[in-house]
Amino acid sequence: MIIAAYRAGEISLGKSAELLGVSSAEMQDTLHHAGVLIHLGPETRQELEKEIAEIESA
Repeated sequence: MIIAAYRAGEISLGKSAELLGVSSAEMQDTLHHAGVLIHLGPETRQELEKEIAEIESA
């Protein structure tokens, strides 16, 4: 379920690792073995602006 949420972009790598109780490096390894593309940050300016807006509204 956590891998599916990560794949869908619903949770971050850090949150995925936290929920599973593993390090970020271990989570990256788990995702890699599951064939999941790892997202390490926003890919576009629009994604960056969306992330900033979400943080500011929290």
